[in-house]
Amino acid sequence: GRVGVALGAGGVAVIGCAALELEHEEVLPFELDFEDWLERGSGGSRVRSLVERALTERPTGTDCFRVVGRAEARVLELQMWLARWRKPGRINNGA
Repeated sequence: GRVGVALGAGGVAVIGCAALELEHEEVLPFELDFEDWLERGSGGSRVRSLVERALTERPTGTDCFRVVGRAEARVLELQMWLARWRKPGRINNGA
C-alpha cells in the first residue's frame, strides 16, 4: 500500500495502509570530503556547475546538508535519519 511520511520537529508520522509504528529513530551526522564526493559520487566535473549553483541558491530550512571550508578543503556535512519501524502487536526480539 501507499505510505505518506511527514517529517517535522516532533518526529515522524506515518499515514496509510502500512500501519507501522516508529520504534526507534536517531539522526547521525557525518562528513565527506566535498571534492572526493563530487568526483566519485555525484557525476564529477560534468555536473560541478549544477552542484555549485544548487549550493549557492539553496533554500532556507535545508539543514540536512551543508558545505563548509574553502577551496580544496571543503567538507560536505550531512545528517542521516535512521529509523526502525514495526507492526503493532509484534514483540521486538532485540534484532
